[in-house]
Amino acid sequence: MAATFRNSAAARAGLEPGDLITGINGEEIVDTRDFLIATANVRVGDRVVLDVTRGTETIQIEFTVEEASQ
Repeated sequence: MAATFRNSAAARAGLEPGDLITGINGEEIVDTRDFLIATANVRVGDRVVLDVTRGTETIQIEFTVEEASQ
């Protein structure tokens, strides 16, 4: 679990502090390796669907990948 910074790309996508990503585009995420594999081919402009555990509920967050700010 990582911090979500105010006005970061993650925050703008809808992630909140404490959220746990459990899936990306239908691929189960169990550990960092799964996350890296699932995101290896994601490019700016791609649509991504995250499965997220937030507290006791599971939600989906959809967003378009944007270019990282410098």
